[in-house]
Amino acid sequence: MIETIDNVTCAACGLICENVTLRIDDGQITSVAGACSLCEAQLLGLFLDDKQISPADAIDRATEMLASSRAPLICGLAGSTIETQRAAVALADHLGATLDPAIPAFHRDAIVAMQAVGVSTCTLGEVKQRADVVLFWGADPAKSHSRLYERFLDPPGTFVSRDRHIIGIGSQRNSNRVDEFLQIDTSETLVILTALRAIIGGVELSAESIGGINVQQLQQLASRLQQASYSVIFFGQEIGGAAEIEAIFLLVRLLNAQSRCAAIGLGGTQCENVLTWQTGYPCGVNFSLGYPRYDPYAYSTNTLLERGEVDAVLMVGSENLAELSTAAQSQLAKLPLILLENAGSTSSLDPTIRITTARPGVHCGGTIFRMDGVPLKLRAIRDSSLPTAASVLTTLQAGVCSSCV
Repeated sequence: MIETIDNVTCAACGLICENVTLRIDDGQITSVAGACSLCEAQLLGLFLDDKQISPADAIDRATEMLASSRAPLICGLAGSTIETQRAAVALADHLGATLDPAIPAFHRDAIVAMQAVGVSTCTLGEVKQRADVVLFWGADPAKSHSRLYERFLDPPGTFVSRDRHIIGIGSQRNSNRVDEFLQIDTSETLVILTALRAIIGGVELSAESIGGINVQQLQQLASRLQQASYSVIFFGQEIGGAAEIEAIFLLVRLLNAQSRCAAIGLGGTQCENVLTWQTGYPCGVNFSLGYPRYDPYAYSTNTLLERGEVDAVLMVGSENLAELSTAAQSQLAKLPLILLENAGSTSSLDPTIRITTARPGVHCGGTIFRMDGVPLKLRAIRDSSLPTAASVLTTLQAGVCSSCV
């Protein structure tokens, strides 16, 4: 039996596109239309009617493992729903575990920078409707968010025509369409950002070049940003550390004195929101003393594994496994590991316990945060016997509670 389902929501990247069309033949997705390569890789070939053995035994074993652990770590959660995030926070709180969502390094640095100086940001809808100048700094949306142009930059907005001015800055010209590109040495990013802020602030620079860039080019860039009605700076993984991102946020603040400017990290879905509103902290939260303690670096998954400060790991999805260092991945392979993995996902991990869960937006619904923080509803396109990650985490918490009575 062949079936076509329109307006499917894809959670493969931070854009959360809502207009994907699936062709299903005998319970298997055989065609994905209106989607990017990331979506195709995630959904194409996926069976919707997968019959799974009840995970009850696996959950019982996982409960015993967590109940006997003295320093458990809960990590992952990339692409997770609000419901899954809620269950993960509740379980970590009860276990006295460390909870560290799997966010990219530049996203973690952006959080630290935001806490230091604040940030002026916006939604992707505002970008589409208002932005006349868009700057990609250390980011290549063609590789990470290939439909960004199609959905938010190519269409005319309410307050801007199709003639947006697109600027790229980075170590090599990105593969997307840009009207001008400034090639820089990424080690000079902070120096260049500081010089750009000085120019916009009215400081006269005596040097002919700064950070390998002609000052005249920086002056032209500053003028372009100042003359914009609404400019947006997208920054990505090439931008550097917290100091560089902090400099971008300060640049945006300076530009807002004259016009409207916003900054957006070109990353994935936001998997730290529930943790933030429940504890006040977005990542690297330790509950071992009965209350949340925060350190975005000392309590990061990478640091805890490298230092051997964990005796059991519960990982919800392994999408960002590559973010871990070689030493951390080596240590992870030695530890008791419970892996909750969406149906159709594959990883190089060999966990102690693997539990296959329903994929959000395919087997189950829920609410997910787009990369700009906008919450979007997902809908199930086919009923499934697979448990959701949220239900597994809730069952684990109940099991740990009962084992302590």
